[in-house]
Amino acid sequence: MAIIFFKEQKYLPLIKKVAQEIGVQPALILAHIKQESSFNPNAFRAESKLRDASYGLMQVLLKTAKSIDSSATATKLYDPEYNIRIGSTYISQNLNKYKNIPDAIAAYNAGVAKIEYGRYVSRSGTDVQPYVNSVMSNYQMYSKWLNKGAVAINPLDPLLISSVVFFGVMLILKIWRRNAKNNRIGKR
Repeated sequence: MAIIFFKEQKYLPLIKKVAQEIGVQPALILAHIKQESSFNPNAFRAESKLRDASYGLMQVLLKTAKSIDSSATATKLYDPEYNIRIGSTYISQNLNKYKNIPDAIAAYNAGVAKIEYGRYVSRSGTDVQPYVNSVMSNYQMYSKWLNKGAVAINPLDPLLISSVVFFGVMLILKIWRRNAKNNRIGKR
């Protein structure tokens, strides 16, 4: 099954630009965006325990954004370029602090990379290991995609549609022939 990267393609030039400026791998930025908002620039999540909220593509907390840019606002965080820049800066800070990608991912989600009993947890003890695993999986997927030239598949491409129809018809004919053959054998 082919993976279609339409949402990613929309933001890829911007992600590559910010990644180069900040020094973070584009695949790692893509991985966070996929996990945090599934590429929805209007994503919002109230964080009542933190008395804050997460905004935009990278679901950046307003407090975190203000620690990076004192002029940060919720409205600014809905701007994809600003959000990607702030989120990527936060990833960079975590990479510099923790020196490895899994720890930086855990810190992005939980504010700290803390391991208890072999699993990443937040300060309050909430298990963030599934988050780390998911972002790492996304990171590996996007690394492969980018290494292959970041090509998107257009499902409306006439050649793709005709190929799918052709192979679908061939499969139906094969099944029909097998059933017809089995019916002839059973009648003897």
